[in-house]
Amino acid sequence: MSTEIEESLRRIHGAHKSVVGVIVVNSEGATIRSTVPGAGQSGSSSASTPIGAPSDPSADQSKTWAGIIATIVDRARMAFKENDELQFLKIRTKRNEFIVVPDKDFMMITVLNPNNESSA
Repeated sequence: MSTEIEESLRRIHGAHKSVVGVIVVNSEGATIRSTVPGAGQSGSSSASTPIGAPSDPSADQSKTWAGIIATIVDRARMAFKENDELQFLKIRTKRNEFIVVPDKDFMMITVLNPNNESSA
């Protein structure tokens, strides 16, 4: 099963030039897996990196994004709790675009650079 997840993350990361990486977060907002490249690595790296190791320079950025987005998703879920269910969220900043797919136990965050062309 873990191999299937790793392959799915690699496929998403390699699907478009604009994909910077994918972050998987648990229900508490802790980063489980990230393909966000570290400092000095190219944006085309598709290796999945476990988060939390001191030698992982992308860990802080991934954790920061995951924490902020988890908070936004929690608030959006509270806002739609009575009438609807949150299934997809798209957030765009000056530098990045985040496509968020929340689930009961996990949340997948795809980080994109909107300035890169996609290779469809």
